[in-house]
Amino acid sequence: MATIEEQKEALLEAFSGLIHEATGLDVYLFGQEFTRPAGRYIAMNILSSRENGTALSDMFDVDGYYSSVVNYDIRITVTAYRYDAFSPLVRIKQQILSDSPLYEKYFSGTAFGYLTSTRINRYDAPLDAQTFEERASCTFDFNISYLDIAATATEVIEQINITTNINVGDKSETTPPIEDEIIINNP
Repeated sequence: MATIEEQKEALLEAFSGLIHEATGLDVYLFGQEFTRPAGRYIAMNILSSRENGTALSDMFDVDGYYSSVVNYDIRITVTAYRYDAFSPLVRIKQQILSDSPLYEKYFSGTAFGYLTSTRINRYDAPLDAQTFEERASCTFDFNISYLDIAATATEVIEQINITTNINVGDKSETTPPIEDEIIINNP
């Protein structure tokens, strides 16, 4: 089974493939070294990753290992650089929202899918005191379904001891509580 980190890497790979094929621009991942190209390009990074609720499909396998399906929201920021930076992001959103063959190529049969995205923000970023660069960015949210398997198997319970303490009567009485002990053994 793939770990959550492997699932994130697979999501980044699929999404960057869709971006590259939809726009024709090179795609880079923030946090990894790359030389800024002379022309237009796109950079992306995982902004956040969080579990989005309770576990689904809790189960024990035949060996006693506990597993559950957990859903994570992965938020990815995509930034286009240089002239006409708005257009590539429009093409990306169009490919995703129209359920295009390109979206099917990269996301069908995977453990993740598109949830929502923000509006595209266009801005001029200062490079120095006099020069500005056109940029546009958009944030995309995806869902990852992840199978979480416990690292150790459960143990067989041999015996359960239950001690009870029962008060009889109302609170004003001084009746001593009744104590009892129950032992349940595994056959």
